[in-house]
Formats: sequence, structure tokens, C-alpha cells
Amino acid sequence: MRVEEVMTPSPLLCDRAETLVAASRLMGQHDVAALAVTDSNHRLVGMLSVDDLVRWEANRSDSRRWIRNLERTVLVVHVMSHEIVAISSGESISQAARVMQYIGRSVLPVMDSDGLLAGIVSAGDVASVSARSDASLEVEVRDRLRDSPNAAPQGTLNVYVERGTVTLTGMVTSRKRLHALRRKVATVSGVAGLRTERLTAERALAFQEKDG
Repeated sequence: MRVEEVMTPSPLLCDRAETLVAASRLMGQHDVAALAVTDSNHRLVGMLSVDDLVRWEANRSDSRRWIRNLERTVLVVHVMSHEIVAISSGESISQAARVMQYIGRSVLPVMDSDGLLAGIVSAGDVASVSARSDASLEVEVRDRLRDSPNAAPQGTLNVYVERGTVTLTGMVTSRKRLHALRRKVATVSGVAGLRTERLTAERALAFQEKDG
């Protein structure tokens, strides 16, 4: 499944010169986890997420009385994440999850093929399509692969699913067919990842299909 299928399109925008109070109020009103931050020329310059708000809250000094008055003048640019780590709308949700884990953020801006902001994808978006049982995923993946014009001969390809990650083992007859099967698996809703370490496109490996 691709990012564009689960992302929030047309994300809310916020100017970097906006106050943090106004920005957090906007997030609450629309029940969103992040805002795309732009400059005066409407260019994307950062992201303001719930993670940023929590981090700022944890780092501030409540022991200083005047901090409460300063809250009204703190700007989004002072708190937002300046480094933009974006993902393509055509990428898989499993890749989005890996990027989030690697950079330690729960929200990513999504860019279209023209390099324009297309939406926002959050960890919640990814989790919402990963909440299927392994058994139901395995059944659908098997059905999709069986119906594919690139399907491997019966008995030469096996499917295992654990925690949403699909593992293919066995044999396919060409690398072209292997890539086609990988793309087919990626279209199944709820697939969090795909492993093909034990799948060879070079020679046949005879084995029994998984019981049941």
C-alpha cells in the first residue's frame, strides 16, 4: 500500500511567524497531529507536530515566572522542526514507518511527483492499515499472488506473515517476475513490510507449501 492512500491530503498550513498558542489551537480545532510550516513566500520551511510541542513543554523552565507571559510571544519558528524529511506519495507505508523510526518523528510531509506538498502521513495513519491479523493478511497475499499473471508455479512459493511483515520463500523463474510479485504484495492493505531474503530467482527450490 502506498503513502498516498493513507495520508491526510491538503494539510493545514501555518506561517512560521504565527504564535505557538495560535498554532496549537489550530491543531486542536482540526484534530491534526501536525502543521506544515511555510514562509512569507509560501514555501515549506518546516513542520510543527505534537512531538515538537511536547518537547518544548518539557524543556521550558517553569521556575521562571515570566515564562507564562512569554508563551504568548513564542513563535512557531522557535519550536518547529527545521529539517524537512519528506517522503514521496508513491512510497510504501512500510518505508514511511522505517523513515519515522530512523529520524524519531511520528509525522512526515508527503511530496508529489512534481516536488509539491501533497499531504501529511502520521504514525497513526500507518498503524490504521496495519491493524489486520496476520492470518487474514496471509490469505489475501496468497490470493493476490495466485491470481497474478506472474504467479509462480504451485508449490514453489510460500508465504508467511508475522506482525504484518510478509516473508516470501521459494523460487520464481526470473528477476522480472520477482519484482512484479513484490509490487503485488505492496498493494495489499495492512502489509507493513516485505522480506524476500530466502527467495531466489536463479534456481528452483523444491519444498512443501505451508500446512493450512
